[in-house]
Amino acid sequence: MGRFPHVGRFAALGVGDRAAIKAALEDTDTTALAARLVTEISGGERQRLVLARALAQGSPLMLMDEATAAMDVHRKIDTFDLLTEKNLGGLTVVAVMHDLNLAALYCRELLFMKAGEVFAHGPTEKVFTKETVEAVYETPVELFTHPSTGRPQLFFSKRRG
Repeated sequence: MGRFPHVGRFAALGVGDRAAIKAALEDTDTTALAARLVTEISGGERQRLVLARALAQGSPLMLMDEATAAMDVHRKIDTFDLLTEKNLGGLTVVAVMHDLNLAALYCRELLFMKAGEVFAHGPTEKVFTKETVEAVYETPVELFTHPSTGRPQLFFSKRRG
């Protein structure tokens, strides 16, 4: 389906289309899932196939909304490692996500919204602050620096007792 924009209405997939599909399936580790029915795979596997479809399209821009929500932790890391690689190759990635630590670990810029308005926007190191996160999420947090990446990360604190 990711190649539909590149194929005529009644045309067959060409060699380039098949190569793009194969590469996307390999990139997302979903080659073994391609022949299975959507009703036979998990939500995380489905998310990876949706990502493969988007990559196969070959667009220079990818808009993602909670694209890793149903994935196991290692698949989330694999996905964002892949997206980082694609970004370095020229793909622009815009992701809406609620996993703040994953966002801070991978994103160069963050945009925080509250009540439908932009609350903070800028480089991760500047806007991923205790003050911003506590104001947006109305929950106390503790920020620390990830020991191996140097990126900001957080722990949520209990609001009561």
